[in-house]
Amino acid sequence: MLAIGSPEGLTHTITLGIVSAPGRQPDLDQPMVYVQTDAAINPGNSGGALVDRNGNLVGINTFIYSRSGGSEGLGFAIPEPTVKFVFEELKQHGRVRRNAIGANAQTLTPTLATGLKLSQDWGVLLSDILPGSPAEKAGLLAQDIVVSVDDVVIDSLPKFTARLYLHPQERPVKITVLRATRKMEFLVLAADIPTGVESLADLIDPQHSLVAPLGIFVLDLKKEIEGYLPELRSSYGLIVAAKVDYVPAIETDISVGDVIQSVNGSPVSTAKELRAQLQQFKTGDAVVLRIERQGLYRFLPFEME
Repeated sequence: MLAIGSPEGLTHTITLGIVSAPGRQPDLDQPMVYVQTDAAINPGNSGGALVDRNGNLVGINTFIYSRSGGSEGLGFAIPEPTVKFVFEELKQHGRVRRNAIGANAQTLTPTLATGLKLSQDWGVLLSDILPGSPAEKAGLLAQDIVVSVDDVVIDSLPKFTARLYLHPQERPVKITVLRATRKMEFLVLAADIPTGVESLADLIDPQHSLVAPLGIFVLDLKKEIEGYLPELRSSYGLIVAAKVDYVPAIETDISVGDVIQSVNGSPVSTAKELRAQLQQFKTGDAVVLRIERQGLYRFLPFEME
């Protein structure tokens, strides 16, 4: 397995390793799975390809587990099927459409099964069905155990989430469940629902969105962006859509989802304006951003590096 990237700015660097797991779930509270590899991955490798010895794409390098900040043999890449799906969605629609069925799923454990007197003690359990949701309209109920999605056997929460994520938007989702001891099949017409600030990263244009000194990618606050954050108070400014994966020249506690309104009292509405404002300051100058965070306005001070 080969990891390709530009660690520490060393372009066209290739490292060699093996795949430890094709579907690792690093965070049990998050259903996303990754390809785990021990090929050396360091800051600057993110976004690079992980390929097999025949040159086939296995995944896109994303992050590492490290105490030192360097590679310790625990690297993770977004799996190729997810990369392909996202590429096609961006190419055809300009954004990644997300399937939402309005059902909350969780890992089914023996304790859950015993307490609820379920006929199976492993897999995925539907714990809640939202009123008026596609899942409710299709007939799914809380305490249904998911057996398969689109005829693919479901034995874990990550697999359930992945099948919904990769399902073609135009077709109903075929979900088979175990209700008591009876298998039942449902066709659920999923809805395309943008889900908050994490969806904004799909809209980034790296060439125009990057504000390098702060290490952030921003989007102009326009009507189509406001729909992702319905509780937004700001009528102008820049939404922080993502952060770089390396330490920027200026370290601040700015967060994804913040809206930058002004720099030392001067309003900013485009990434170009923000970059121009920052270029006016010299090392040691005091800079204050006025931002909106979670519906509250605050000032974010720092010194120019």
